[in-house]
Amino acid sequence: MGGGGGGGVVDEGQGLHWRNLCKATARLIHVAASFKGNPASSVRNRWGSFRDTLTPSELSHAENIIIHAVQHDAYETELDCLREGRELPKQSPLKKLNPVADESGLLRVGGRISSAPDLPRAEKHPLIIPHTHHIATLLVRFYHEQVVRQGRHITEGAVRAAGYWIVGGKRLVSSLIHKCEICRKLRRRLEEQKMADLPPDRLTPEPPFTHVGLDVFGPWAVMTRRTRGGSADSKRWAVIFTCMSTRAVHFELIESMTTDSFINALRRFFAIRGPAKLLRSDRGTNFGRGCSWIFNPPHSSHMGGAWERLIGVARRILDAMLLQTAHTRLTHEVLSTLMAEVMAIMNARPLVPVSSDPDAPTVLTPAMLLTQKMSTVSAPSGNFQMAELHGKQWKHVQCLANTFWKRWRRDYLSTLQGRRKWTAERPSVQVGDVVLLKDSQAHRNEWPVGLIVNTLPSGDKRIRKAEQQVCKLRGNPENPQIFKDGDIILGGIFSFHSKWKTREDTFMQRPLPLECIRGFQYTQAMLFAIEEINNSTDLLPGISLGYKIYDACVSIARGVRVALALANGNEDVSAPSEAPCTRPAQVQAIMGETSSSPCMAISTVIGPFYIPLISHFATCACLSDKTKYPSFLRTIPSDYYQSRALAHLVKHFGWTWVGAIRTNDGYGNNGMATFTKTAQQLGICLEYSVSVFRTDPPDKIQKIVDIIKASTSKVIVTFLSPTDLYVIIQKLAHYNITGHQWVGTEAWITDFQTAAMDRHHILDGAIGLSIPKAHVSGMREFMLDVKPLNSSSQELFTEFWEALFSCKFKQSLSSAENERECTGHEDVTQVQNSFTDMSLMPIFYNVYKGVYAVAHALHSILSCNKTCDTNVQLDPFTILQNIKKVHFKTKEGDEVYFNENGDPAAKYEIINWQPSENGIVDFVTVGLYDASLPAGKQMILQNKSLIWAQNSQQVPVSVCSEKCPPGTRKVLQKGKPVCCYDCLGCAEGEISNITGVVIFNARQPTENLQIVLFKRYRQTPIVRANNSELSFLLLFSLTLCFLCSLTFIGQPSEWSCMLRHTAFGITFVLCISCVLGKTIVVLMAFRATLPGVTWNNLQMNWGELRDGEECGELE
Repeated sequence: MGGGGGGGVVDEGQGLHWRNLCKATARLIHVAASFKGNPASSVRNRWGSFRDTLTPSELSHAENIIIHAVQHDAYETELDCLREGRELPKQSPLKKLNPVADESGLLRVGGRISSAPDLPRAEKHPLIIPHTHHIATLLVRFYHEQVVRQGRHITEGAVRAAGYWIVGGKRLVSSLIHKCEICRKLRRRLEEQKMADLPPDRLTPEPPFTHVGLDVFGPWAVMTRRTRGGSADSKRWAVIFTCMSTRAVHFELIESMTTDSFINALRRFFAIRGPAKLLRSDRGTNFGRGCSWIFNPPHSSHMGGAWERLIGVARRILDAMLLQTAHTRLTHEVLSTLMAEVMAIMNARPLVPVSSDPDAPTVLTPAMLLTQKMSTVSAPSGNFQMAELHGKQWKHVQCLANTFWKRWRRDYLSTLQGRRKWTAERPSVQVGDVVLLKDSQAHRNEWPVGLIVNTLPSGDKRIRKAEQQVCKLRGNPENPQIFKDGDIILGGIFSFHSKWKTREDTFMQRPLPLECIRGFQYTQAMLFAIEEINNSTDLLPGISLGYKIYDACVSIARGVRVALALANGNEDVSAPSEAPCTRPAQVQAIMGETSSSPCMAISTVIGPFYIPLISHFATCACLSDKTKYPSFLRTIPSDYYQSRALAHLVKHFGWTWVGAIRTNDGYGNNGMATFTKTAQQLGICLEYSVSVFRTDPPDKIQKIVDIIKASTSKVIVTFLSPTDLYVIIQKLAHYNITGHQWVGTEAWITDFQTAAMDRHHILDGAIGLSIPKAHVSGMREFMLDVKPLNSSSQELFTEFWEALFSCKFKQSLSSAENERECTGHEDVTQVQNSFTDMSLMPIFYNVYKGVYAVAHALHSILSCNKTCDTNVQLDPFTILQNIKKVHFKTKEGDEVYFNENGDPAAKYEIINWQPSENGIVDFVTVGLYDASLPAGKQMILQNKSLIWAQNSQQVPVSVCSEKCPPGTRKVLQKGKPVCCYDCLGCAEGEISNITGVVIFNARQPTENLQIVLFKRYRQTPIVRANNSELSFLLLFSLTLCFLCSLTFIGQPSEWSCMLRHTAFGITFVLCISCVLGKTIVVLMAFRATLPGVTWNNLQMNWGELRDGEECGELE
């Protein structure tokens, strides 16, 4: 047990627990003591003395062993000082604790309370542990759980009371509590973001109620009519309309919280105040009345603070009025009057602080603009005629309006500058974050958990609104289509069906669940592996595997839903009341899904819970990103390796000028991006790269065909699904475009249906990569034996059997149907359809390997030998970590393991389409690509004759330009890739003896030779006239520039990188400066020949130019 920082003592995994560590150590000590001193013949019998329970003394001894190892790693100097009786070093962190060593050699706090009579030894002299060691982390986590996730003081007190003194423990406890997920759920503050800038409608001078914010508040009980026994009461609510610019308010009473009542109130408001351009509210919709309606997200009333604050003001004023009229019954008429008075009071409120300046007695209020009256303005004095008063009326009104807006700009807008809260910028939520959603109607423990699926940035790019999927069961629970109980449950998500049945919804009731049609070979492959493991006595003896398999029906949304059902166990439980289900319904691993997009969605949801998801056919390279998909693994290679393999295959045949077509989805775009990058590294150029999707309009398909028709490349590399490929070749056949060499991926290169639909032989001679063929003994027979499903899933069996044999069981027949009746004894082996087609056996084999990977991980966790330890508590995180470490061979001899990204070893067969005698295409294996082999040995081609496009046996040539012969050189063609060039004869003094390469320039003198020649003849007139000082300096700087390349030799380091850039920068600047100086001298020489130029003028100009040059260098 050595190693600083805890690396040699324990594995610093998140699943490790202090109590489990002590138990494991105690058991190891017990086993070691049992084996000690016994002869080899009795070693087997010593395991029989292993006890399930441990005594307190054994646990205490194990704790002392662990603490001793920790202290030996961290405080070896202090222990040596105590043994030798020396004083501790001054820099020791234990100096103030007065440490002592007990009889076991453990460091304890000496302290000053040794004389306390009633304190136990553990509290008077606790054991010393460094906070940097992982054991300290385990202790804090353990006692944090013991005190039910309380705060730092209580947790630290529990650690001290247990007899441990963690040096620097306060910081460690605070850090772990801050990272504790349960503590965050219980006590974390709500997330907030810096307050946004005000919208334009708050800052634009517009007529009153042009931009309006509205809300509803209340209710109040009013008396509607008197009865013999008293009175009949009802409720009233008020709608507040707030002008966003002038802050004026308007109230309308409504009798109910219905749409009709609100629309009537809105019509009354428009009739009185005029139509509005913009309405804002907490929730709303567009009414089509010539105005826009913006509504805030749910549970975001703070976004409507402009009117929410005024509701509080209105309530306070109304409460004061009702207090004065408490002796009278409130009626609708009285409430209307009170609301009008409240509106008048609120519209007369000052918008800005009241000034004490006697020269500015007026108060800026909303009523100043609404009523066009100012209480401080007196009537004009003097004798005026009535006509004059009417003539000046508009000026009076305009003066009041101008006065309002002038003061509004000067005094009111400045009060809106500051932010009274939410002043600091906070980190924004991101897509994929798991959040807790506040629910005012529920206790915090019952707040739902949500997953951020989309963020809606504000104008300042900060996130204040987001869309989330709430992890809360809604609607009906999901029940598995196929299930079997067992000691350990595995989940399965497969698409039994490939399309949905069309139906018409009446919108009068809840829509029915999805119904769809097809088969379930992948499910049968999973069941075959589970049955084989359960019947084996070597892998998991005494343990039975169960399963719950769901139908995703090629729906991403349904795939996520059933994944949550597998994780949470939210299906209906039909157990009798006297035998309730006490076993957790959570599965330990999930097999599936088939496509990449559903796997991305499912892994995003279950990834935070570390439930392993093992796919057999999801190939997108993006799924290798463990930061986004931490629990995803697969038994099929990533498209990253396939893309690189395709690039190497194209390069092998000398094709440097190719076209590319991809499916416009994650599979095609990611795969083609990797291919393009690798192709550029290998010197391959793409003439065109286009995307297609099966639903594209005909004009886009036609445009792609025109590009292929006009291209000069003869090779087309595809990342297409069979459906998208069919759309292209159907159009090519219409124009009789043949002769292209097609390079394909595993998606269609071995697909019999694709070969059958190519009636015009567009794809003849295609070459591509495929998953290696596989054969698993017994799998085909098991998959075709579907009758056992009749007992486990009657409904699914009935649907499958009827679709397989085109018949109907007696209970399904109707009087109007003429289909034959199913007997249930039909022979599956006598039909030919997609279910009996075993061409996808390599994919079925991937499902088989995924199940066995989980079984081998369980074998390791449960320590299975002749029996398995059933007392081990399983959790998905532990299983995930062990699956990543498995390395085994199947019964067919194939190795199974995963790399750090959860991907298997990439192996592909190279397939060539070759016609057979009966006209059917044969998929001939002509080579192998193994990415695990060293570079240069990964591709192996067999000595088989290849058939190319149009049944040719000659390798097609697809280059933009032929190689230049000896004696010529390449000249790139303008505007084209580097693969396109012209071959020109070598210039005088150049030779080329290799095809396409310029070898040596015989007329390039070296800088060193020039320096020698200049130095030898420096006194000659020609050298002196050439400004010899600058020439020497120029040659010297050029020499240094070339010598800078020596700094790039060897492994780069921080200092060497700094030296490279600095040295080259200085020498190159010196070189340019010399060239500039020589240029200026030449210019001055030419200026000296101009008429009227004297020596004084030339000297002055030279000084100005020199000063300008120096300034330019300084800048």
